[in-house]
Amino acid sequence: MQVEDFVDDVQKLIDLESSSFNEGSLNWTSYGSLEQINEFLVEQNKKHPNITELFSIGKSHEGRDLLVLKISRGGAPKKTIWLDANIHAREWITSAVA
Repeated sequence: MQVEDFVDDVQKLIDLESSSFNEGSLNWTSYGSLEQINEFLVEQNKKHPNITELFSIGKSHEGRDLLVLKISRGGAPKKTIWLDANIHAREWITSAVA
């Protein structure tokens, strides 16, 4: 069986990917850290206080807040859409599209 190495230094790739977490802004081309995702939710709540509400629905197994950003104009009850993201381990794409 012939074996071919595609990556010479896997640790270098891991370090490079991890460094993107420290850039400080959430983007749609890489996986954001929990801190970046939560900062994004807080930022949206501050930018749109008339239509958003940010609250915790509990704690994770690790004791971290499970944040929800509710978007609503209020008024009479209407049909609701529920979007959730990052529910399962390594489920990176959901935070980018939710």
